[in-house]
Amino acid sequence: MSWQQFPDVAADFETAVLNAGQDWQVAYCQIQTESGFDPDAEGPSTAYGTAKGAAQFLDSTWAQFGSGSPYDPQAAAAAYVNYMGYLLGQCGGDYSCALYGYNHSYSGYVNPILACAAAGNAPDVTGQLAAGGGASLSTDLASILPDFSSVPVLGQYLAQVPSWAVVGGIVLLIYFLAAKR
Repeated sequence: MSWQQFPDVAADFETAVLNAGQDWQVAYCQIQTESGFDPDAEGPSTAYGTAKGAAQFLDSTWAQFGSGSPYDPQAAAAAYVNYMGYLLGQCGGDYSCALYGYNHSYSGYVNPILACAAAGNAPDVTGQLAAGGGASLSTDLASILPDFSSVPVLGQYLAQVPSWAVVGGIVLLIYFLAAKR
């Protein structure tokens, strides 16, 4: 599935995300991963329940962050920005942490979404990006990376590695060091 099959749903999400000041690149890649923007999508039945709608909400999460039906694209988009806003608040604005809160898998979920977002694959469905709306994750990541150009070997290596991979490596290193305590 693809957003092109559901352009109105993609437009609802883009509008809600940009109005909330969240990153459309991340949201696009996340909802594309979750359902391909299919408002009628249903995940498999699990011990936690069945994920529903374009943003694949479980009933328990929907009860906290949504209203109406998770199959309604506008309601799902509003609930998505509410939930991601909550997760980003809990994570100090860190999208990697927030995405992990949404789905507990770095290799199968967080990392591919961040890679997609860093590549800038999100379409400008509504024309709001051309008008200067929304943040860019790749710009944000570049601004927090240190300048390694003064360390010749390391600088040459890192110049060929995408910024999201460097940040991901640093996050994993911190995680593993903290876990050893």
